[in-house]
Amino acid sequence: MTWVKCPNCGKHAVVDHGSSGSQLSVVSCRNCGYSHSTKHDGVLSAGMVQVVLEGICPECFYRGKYSRVMEQVPVSGTLPVRCSECHTSHHADVKDFTPLGLQPEGPMEGTTGLELYLQTPCCGAVLFARNPDMIDVIEELVGRTQDRSHCQWLPKWVLLGRNREDVLKALGRLREMVRIATS
Repeated sequence: MTWVKCPNCGKHAVVDHGSSGSQLSVVSCRNCGYSHSTKHDGVLSAGMVQVVLEGICPECFYRGKYSRVMEQVPVSGTLPVRCSECHTSHHADVKDFTPLGLQPEGPMEGTTGLELYLQTPCCGAVLFARNPDMIDVIEELVGRTQDRSHCQWLPKWVLLGRNREDVLKALGRLREMVRIATS
């Protein structure tokens, strides 16, 4: 499970990715009751985006270029459109998409595009954890002075000795966020 900011109330919500091989992520918030399912096989969820589509109408053979604003975008494939010339419905290929500035400000959960809940400023960057267990893992790795072979996934600034005290304070702030969210 991953902790994210609820898009409805801004408080702690959880993304459940289901069993391995599942193509469904479910976001649920105990604070406001928000619930949303996202199919994430071949779908990018990244906030509001403008999608550019191109296709040839099967009726009048008009080569059309279409644009629409959407919340979820198929990374590849087609979407239904209406021909600009004869108004026949058909499918057009997704060619490109552009984020519209409604993106989360911090680190995002990959399948829903929602901002991670457990994040705090630290050493000029953002220290984040996907869930409370990750806070423990980061703390253990930061405390090590030798055998950091399992730390490649952490940014180098987190492991620098000169940042250790600031990182541990930031981890304390994340723990306090967990305590508040679960009380």
